[in-house]
Amino acid sequence: MSKKIAIAVILSTFLYLSCKKEEIKGGYFNTTPYVLEFGNLPTPVIPIDNPLTEEGVYLGRLLFYDKMLSSDESISCGSCHVQESGFSDTSRFSIGVLGLPGGRQAMSAVNMLWNSNQFFWDG
Repeated sequence: MSKKIAIAVILSTFLYLSCKKEEIKGGYFNTTPYVLEFGNLPTPVIPIDNPLTEEGVYLGRLLFYDKMLSSDESISCGSCHVQESGFSDTSRFSIGVLGLPGGRQAMSAVNMLWNSNQFFWDG
């Protein structure tokens, strides 16, 4: 079993056993709501079957900074989308796995909750 699969199984088991669940219409979800303060921005559309929770936000932060998710375990999303730089990259071309520059700069990952487009490595 590869190292990544073993860690994923352990993490999934831990999360499953540690998360308190409450029944709602159509299924279950974690019950620690995450209170999102968004000021004067429009109210975001959050799916009823995938509400914001403290556990989900925490998991998202862990995954954003986890280098084990890259193909060579050397960089994380946060390696290019640097918080101190507005979750963007100050370099013209972001540096990827094996220390090689990519073909573009990592775009800012701010306010993505209000963006209906889908973004990933392909831009």
